Amino acid sequence: MTAEKTTSLEDLALAYQSGDTGALDEIIERCSHVVKNVSRRYFLIGADTDDLYQEGFLGLIKAAKSFAPGKSTFIHFAFICVNTAVVSAVRKYAGDKNRILNDGLPLSEVDNALSVAENPEELFIENEDRLELVSSMNEKLSSFEREILSLYLSGMSYAEMQSRTGKPFKSIDNALQRIRKKIKNK
Repeated sequence: MTAEKTTSLEDLALAYQSGDTGALDEIIERCSHVVKNVSRRYFLIGADTDDLYQEGFLGLIKAAKSFAPGKSTFIHFAFICVNTAVVSAVRKYAGDKNRILNDGLPLSEVDNALSVAENPEELFIENEDRLELVSSMNEKLSSFEREILSLYLSGMSYAEMQSRTGKPFKSIDNALQRIRKKIKNK
């Protein structure tokens, strides 16, 4: 069975499981929007968006390998596998085990950090700037935006924030967009 003759994603998954590697290419092409949509919902500390896309595509490949017809549609199964892969990556890299790596400075910035730390005046100014930013954000942000910002900074995904606040995904996304605009316009 070749990928050109196969029309449904379910048939493509079965073809891939039978050894047709062209079927996997077709699945990836037809389901890349699922990977991108799921990956955009999350943030990976110290990584690029492409890293989440890679995790999502690994989830898509896993879906193609383990899909069993009759239980659900392939697209639904793929969405679950992609989402699981991306959330697992976010949790893995946000955990305490990787905190040193996530919070660390690149070696090129260590000298700058040391020179700043040695100058008490600059430390005082930095602290004042930080306090001014927090004060400004408290004035500009609504209580809902402050709550979302706090949850976002604690490493929660959109889905976790949604279950915590009871607000729809779009409301959370809109709040984060407004927060970004307000911070830029500080």
